[in-house]
Amino acid sequence: MSQPPVIVDVGAGLIKAGFSGEDEPRCIIPTLVGRHKERAVLSGIIGGRDTYVGEQAQSRRGLLAMRSPIEHGVVTNWDDMELLMKHTFNNELQIFPEDHAALITEPPFNSDVSKQKWYEILFESFGFDKVKLVLGQLMSLYASGRTTGIVLDVGDSGANAVPVA
Repeated sequence: MSQPPVIVDVGAGLIKAGFSGEDEPRCIIPTLVGRHKERAVLSGIIGGRDTYVGEQAQSRRGLLAMRSPIEHGVVTNWDDMELLMKHTFNNELQIFPEDHAALITEPPFNSDVSKQKWYEILFESFGFDKVKLVLGQLMSLYASGRTTGIVLDVGDSGANAVPVA
């Protein structure tokens, strides 16, 4: 594993992904999955695919039923989340996960069941060798060059104030 670690900030509205050591994300993707409203009729019109993710879903908003797999910072649909991660790694970052470590953000008070599911998907479905889940607020604080403080995180589905001492 000589490649830089992949960093993925998973939010209810956007997924931001890139590599360690870079100043900004390589890609910013809407956290959206769209499926045909009327599958039998529209699948032939749009090209036969059943599911679209990110910008592809956004650009077909009028023809698709849109869903976010995250509600209030918590993943509620793991199959859709896996589709978004697959798109992020394969299409946007164009990486082989087994060549990288992964650092993924998680919300405050993330359940043990949710953490376990993240690890299962990242290790078993994608083949990452090393994975770490970290509070996004903690990563923001460290990125600013500080090790203590209060981070106010305002996102699409909520706000959190996280003290770090």
